[in-house]
Amino acid sequence: MSRNTITHTTVFTLSIAIGCSLMVSAAVAWLRPVQERYASIDRDRRVLAAAGLIAAGEDTSAREVAERFEAMEVRLVDLETGRYTDAADPREYDYLAVAESETQSVEIPRSENTARLGRRAPYMPVYVYRDDGSLERIVLPVYGRGMWSTLKGYLALESDLETVAALTFYEHGETPGIGDFVEQKDWQARWPGKQAYDEQGRPALGIAREALAEDDPARRYQTDAMSGATKTARGVTGLLQYWLGEDGYGPLLERLREEGDAS
Repeated sequence: MSRNTITHTTVFTLSIAIGCSLMVSAAVAWLRPVQERYASIDRDRRVLAAAGLIAAGEDTSAREVAERFEAMEVRLVDLETGRYTDAADPREYDYLAVAESETQSVEIPRSENTARLGRRAPYMPVYVYRDDGSLERIVLPVYGRGMWSTLKGYLALESDLETVAALTFYEHGETPGIGDFVEQKDWQARWPGKQAYDEQGRPALGIAREALAEDDPARRYQTDAMSGATKTARGVTGLLQYWLGEDGYGPLLERLREEGDAS
């Protein structure tokens, strides 16, 4: 075949394109386990920070993360019953992907949908840290709609299952300089010691809509209002109260209290 013909040029171009495509596909397939491994390490590092087993932002190696994570008990909870289940591997269960499936997910009742999610997975992973067999902290994945994006984070509760140990957000797409306060360390430092529920046992954790007086009883559950970021602040409040409620982790936390797994 003459190298100057259109046919030769076309075949040569297609061969190069197909070859490059195969190399890219092979590279993606080869890198996927590596990417998943790094994602798993990052997740475990965030859980450990929320549990207080490493300092937030600490430069911890993958090996150290793996060793310290051995202290965590990872369970999958059926949100409807509040009981642990073996329906799936809690380390592999992708609750965000399941929530997108109409056949696998559960519709959230409109009256409960303060997180503005629409649907959720039937199960959620939870991370329990024990000391000499006694529950010390429980770390709960939380997420919900902000102004522009889905806010994803972890809420950690102390052994009484009512006092906040930590609240961190690791992913969002809120407005830079306004709604991105959720990732700031000084803002996250406001949450430890807050109470998740009010005197009537209702989810009350959140961000106040107005500035709180120093002696305002609401300071037990709320942090001060965020100027200029009203919708993001409402999103944070909505998702926290949803996940602490009856359609979220409420049944689990109530069961653990009743069974004496809280102090």
